[in-house]
Amino acid sequence: MLLHPNREVRTHVPTIFSQLVRPSAIAPVTLRRMIVLRNWLPEAERSALDQVIKEVRLARVECAPMAPVQSIEAYATPFDGSGIQGVWVFARQKSRYQLGAVMVRQGQGIRNAWGLGSMSKGEVKSMVREISGGAMAKPVEPAYMKRLVSHFIWLGQQQGNPPSPELLQVAETMGSADWPPKPLVFKKELAALEEAPDIQSLTSADIARILNESEDWPVKTQFASSWFEDDARVDDLLKKRTDYPLRSREMLAQASTLIIEEILEKKRDVWGERLLWMALWARSCKDRNPLPWQDFFVVARKLLQGTPLEENPLMIAVAVRSVLSALRRLEDMPS
Repeated sequence: MLLHPNREVRTHVPTIFSQLVRPSAIAPVTLRRMIVLRNWLPEAERSALDQVIKEVRLARVECAPMAPVQSIEAYATPFDGSGIQGVWVFARQKSRYQLGAVMVRQGQGIRNAWGLGSMSKGEVKSMVREISGGAMAKPVEPAYMKRLVSHFIWLGQQQGNPPSPELLQVAETMGSADWPPKPLVFKKELAALEEAPDIQSLTSADIARILNESEDWPVKTQFASSWFEDDARVDDLLKKRTDYPLRSREMLAQASTLIIEEILEKKRDVWGERLLWMALWARSCKDRNPLPWQDFFVVARKLLQGTPLEENPLMIAVAVRSVLSALRRLEDMPS
């Protein structure tokens, strides 16, 4: 209830709690969970819960430690065209496994969280095959998940939207309460990656090759197959600002330029951050054949540094795919 989506509900819970429950009756595990949840609330909503926590501590209730786990395996998908990434973590406790899963979305925060308990090794293997195939999830360092979740908790806080209560189950699955809301500072991250030997060793020819090859990502790679804009704004632009239906390559090129100017330029930072997250994701990947994180970094840098989108092959490809997707919708549902 402390993370109820209705602000009025969650802000009244601590007051009701303090009226009905003696501080000394609070279990150590409950105290630990209160402290974790307190950090995930928007700052303006913490005072009442802080008072409850203070009273419980004064009653000499000890905060329970997080239950230890023997091993952790994390998997994460690439970011899709709508800015969503899914992360799954499997933690072993003796002969059984716990699952915690999180879905984040750019511009929103923690979109969803859930978990499963007492899974067998066979069930874990089956789920890993499923998410690795259909969802394109790759094994990643658990540290990547912590950075990701901390950033998106913070992002939700900025909009007054704390994460769902199930995120607590995910945190306990990992044996970690160390998920303080903390934004990823993209400029600093870009500067830090700039100093990496893998980037320093790139020549101008390497950079040109990477940028040129990025044009083929939406068509030739699975990870970028959904990288296009597909909302109603694209459809409206095509109907109002072009000679729809488009019957030549020249008309398609003009429509793509329109999408770049009217939609993608306004979402430059969104795509730049998405590519930077992709670089961090690929860099943390433990797969035998990881995607080259340097490629994502090079494209992200161009976007975040303000290079015209007309000079960015990936963005041109995204615009073309956006137009083609809109044309299919308009053919299927003519007005």
